[in-house]
Amino acid sequence: MGNKNHRKSIRSLNQRIDEHQEKIKLEYEKDYPNQGLIREHQKINYPKIVGWIR
Repeated sequence: MGNKNHRKSIRSLNQRIDEHQEKIKLEYEKDYPNQGLIREHQKINYPKIVGWIR
């Protein structure tokens, strides 16, 4: 995989992380946040992904 494809993959992973963090934030803002949904969005091991893409 070339350097261009690596950058594209990194961009895509960063976008997915941002999407999950936004969903978690929106869920916490509700009167009764769904803890199961929050856990589901937190399943991604962000440090592992960040370590992998660096």
